[in-house]
Amino acid sequence: MLPARRNRIGYPNPSHTPISQVFYGPIESNKKPGTTMIRRRSAIKSLFIVILISIFLANGAQAVDPIRQYQIDVVPIANPGTTMNVTEEVSRQIIAQVDLAFNDATDGQIRFTFRKLHPTSFPEMATLSSGDIQKVTGLTPVADPGFDKAILVGVIANTSAAKFAGQAVLGGNYVIMNGNWTLNSTGPGVLAHELGHSLGISHANSAVCTTQLPIVCEQSEYGDSSSVMGTFISKYVTNPLIARFSVTELDKLRVLPKESKAIAAESGDYKLAPAYSKGINLPKVLYIPIGSELTYSVEYRPAIGNDAPLSQSKIYTPSGWFYPNTPSYGLQLRMLPTVGTQFKDSQPTFGNYKIEGSALVVSAFTADQVQPIGKILTLSDGSTLTFLSADPNTGATVRVERSPDKEAPLSLGVKPNWVNSENLGFSWRGSERVIFKKSIAAWDHPVIEIPMSSVTDNRLVKLVQIEVNGEIVGQVDTPTLDGIKNYSYQTTKEGIFTFRLIATDFAGLTTSTEPTSLIAYYHKIDPPKLKILSGKDATNSVIVSVTPETDSTQYVLSNLSSGKIVSTVEKNGKLEFTITNLTRNQKFTAQLTGTDEMGYVDGGSEITHEPATTTCSNTKCFAGVEWNVDTGFWATGAGNMTLQERIGTKWVNIQTAKPVADPKGAMKNYVTYLMKINHKTPGKHTYRLSIAASKKYSAQITSTFTQVVSTP
Repeated sequence: MLPARRNRIGYPNPSHTPISQVFYGPIESNKKPGTTMIRRRSAIKSLFIVILISIFLANGAQAVDPIRQYQIDVVPIANPGTTMNVTEEVSRQIIAQVDLAFNDATDGQIRFTFRKLHPTSFPEMATLSSGDIQKVTGLTPVADPGFDKAILVGVIANTSAAKFAGQAVLGGNYVIMNGNWTLNSTGPGVLAHELGHSLGISHANSAVCTTQLPIVCEQSEYGDSSSVMGTFISKYVTNPLIARFSVTELDKLRVLPKESKAIAAESGDYKLAPAYSKGINLPKVLYIPIGSELTYSVEYRPAIGNDAPLSQSKIYTPSGWFYPNTPSYGLQLRMLPTVGTQFKDSQPTFGNYKIEGSALVVSAFTADQVQPIGKILTLSDGSTLTFLSADPNTGATVRVERSPDKEAPLSLGVKPNWVNSENLGFSWRGSERVIFKKSIAAWDHPVIEIPMSSVTDNRLVKLVQIEVNGEIVGQVDTPTLDGIKNYSYQTTKEGIFTFRLIATDFAGLTTSTEPTSLIAYYHKIDPPKLKILSGKDATNSVIVSVTPETDSTQYVLSNLSSGKIVSTVEKNGKLEFTITNLTRNQKFTAQLTGTDEMGYVDGGSEITHEPATTTCSNTKCFAGVEWNVDTGFWATGAGNMTLQERIGTKWVNIQTAKPVADPKGAMKNYVTYLMKINHKTPGKHTYRLSIAASKKYSAQITSTFTQVVSTP
């Protein structure tokens, strides 16, 4: 049965990546009851063919999921020269047997339901890979509402051309079975193994390691004899149940609650409940972290109850025959896949090629997989693990001894990422994004993911705080333990988002990442073409001519510094706003904003206009406009001039000025008088100019003149 492996997520390349499979040779059928069942070939043989491989970028424990329901469809595939006899009743019974096994192992959290037997498919060429099922059958399994996933099982007639009993892609939707599609065969056990792959579980291997630093290990694929993902022979005996998983695998299946997991980041004695016990309030798996990865796991698997066959060297079938079995039980230490490079020297190394999946640490590949109480194991970073005690009724105790942790977490640089959205546009700068709307009334504000891998530690990061623009917005506790790869930050506005992570390890040491920023801004439509014209009266009116960007764009003129809009008309494809009553001799400003049918705006265009200058004469003026009194030119030596206004029957002095030379220099032989008046209110005024007597000239009074002051 296979670890189906595949390329890095999202980049499948089935034609270039090997997978390993296991071949189960035919059982000799002429043996009498009570005799040993013998395979013609070795118990496990690893071969390689082309298939997908799944490489996990980080090893981590998982958060528990709610109950998950999976549907199983079956399709017989009659390869050339073969016939198939796959019935719905047998298929239903096999799936029911597998469902009972998963129900037992996961405490009812993972269930399988038989849905349909499809008509037999007749391919032109032999189908020998799960990756070919969709192509030859045209079937794509889609789950019904209420189910998490649908899986299609293709059954072929048993053939030596396929060097496996079953095959599946890790995390995939297709399983192929090489015959044995009967209830009283290896079929249900093989299918349980393959469905483990479909749910993301790799093979359960074994490892023999050196006892002194550096720790170097040899691995044996499928070598764990206590897991259905390894070689626990009990899986062939489908009555009463199929073999179970290790607690480490149960955590990978996301059926283990957080309180059932513990971390040995520091020295201490740790207690463990038996793997499948109930009512004992203790963790069931202890992770030993190195380099922010869960490098080792420890669990207690006593050979009791449904796990009693773990201690047996012979596993009997209901008919009385038996299979040879390797006892594998008690306190167990497993190595878990690691990928980090920051603390690579502290991780175990492998003398042979590295196999995906967990590896049960054993004393020898041919010996019983049972570690004695008092056993001391040296771990790859120099820590030691001692098995102190084990009691099936109360649990086990182990001792972990680690050197004092004096290293603060290590910052690798925070690299926040935009989460793809159909309403999230791209910018030519990778750090920027354009926000679009998901409806007229709502913006689709983007989510930003901050990788927890931005910080690491020689042991384990206990707490990561997320800071955005100088404010702590959230935190993640033991992200590696809970399998949390990213923190998702939901933006609610546009702007600059500056991120920083603050990481704390179990020793209380802290480090911070350097700040990194992303920018998001709202989508805007293009502004219109504008033309600013003087109105009918150039001194106090203006026309704003707009050429719309689209026919659906609506424009609003607002924030007028003065005046009022007297008309808005469409003319020759243009929109014209006419504004009158501008404040004279002041710059006019306004804001023109366009909005399309989706509610996008153009950001606004600033309107500015300098009206023609308004001046006052001796006969006409405007309230608020300065009047430079026209005093004329007089002979040099004239006396002071006074502007007088007739109020009632009297002439009242308004302003007096001394004679000065012509400011413009045009009348060099004459003098003039500079007087400025600013009327605050409109009205009608009668004035005269009075020149006082001087040594050279006598006094003089000019003719009266009337000035009308109007509103601006």
